[in-house]
Amino acid sequence: MVKEKDIDRKNFVKASTGFIKESVFNFVNSYKPDLVDKLTKKDDKFYIPKKLLNPPGAVENYAEKCTACEQCIEVCPYNSIILFEDKKLDKEVAKIDPYKSACYLCKDIPCASICPDGALEPLNNRLEIKLGFAAATFHCLNQKAKEKICSKCQDLCPFLDSCITFNKFNIPSIDKKVCLGCGICAEHCPENASGIIIFPKK
Repeated sequence: MVKEKDIDRKNFVKASTGFIKESVFNFVNSYKPDLVDKLTKKDDKFYIPKKLLNPPGAVENYAEKCTACEQCIEVCPYNSIILFEDKKLDKEVAKIDPYKSACYLCKDIPCASICPDGALEPLNNRLEIKLGFAAATFHCLNQKAKEKICSKCQDLCPFLDSCITFNKFNIPSIDKKVCLGCGICAEHCPENASGIIIFPKK
């Protein structure tokens, strides 16, 4: 086993809605997989948009502290970190788009240790990285084929079958306690990132 204030009414409703959506997704993914595909369709009321991830070592108020100095971008050997326009803060923030280039969990975690602004904190090892967690959808090739024809997510997962197994519907079942949210499975999913969704760490 891998070890490892107040808010106004509007914000409360917004936060609660996000939590409910995530809870519904996790429920149907575990118990009602025939409904999971609805969560990835933009015309569905339960649609959960794909979100970017903070780099490893991100502190609680990461976006506010990030100055877009690009030092983490420069040291990332996989070009996983990009500048993203945060409209809410009206500034650029360094982020990871796991559907295009995932975090490959560098052994020395250079991005976290080079940050001069305190937005990222150094980590002792890769198991301390927690970007979020992954969840599979019914867009998985195995569901379409009605048999297990693809295991790329499991094959490429840093934790292999200790993190990803397959349920009776041949859909990947991902252990949230083990998953680091690196996004490698989502990046390499043959279904163009619709087969797996990465939920960012909150």
